[in-house]
Amino acid sequence: NNYLAFVLARGGAQGQASAECRQAAGLLLKNNCRGSWRALVAPVRAYVQGCVVQVLGAPPGSVGATVRSTAGSVASAIAWAAAMEARQGGEG
Repeated sequence: NNYLAFVLARGGAQGQASAECRQAAGLLLKNNCRGSWRALVAPVRAYVQGCVVQVLGAPPGSVGATVRSTAGSVASAIAWAAAMEARQGGEG
């Protein structure tokens, strides 16, 4: 999940990942968050959230519309998973 968040936010180690690659990383991350957010340790959750906020807060033109939209989908999945966790009282 950390690597997927890294690719989504920064375009990989060299920062040269295509928009399609960044979008694919974001979609995989969204699905992972939706399915296993509760299982992630706090530092991983914080890193993923930070990367998503970084994309959403990037200056206009620095991140493509598809990447920004995908980050919004990840944020929505995180919010949904957190709401479900709160609704269930944080218990399994």
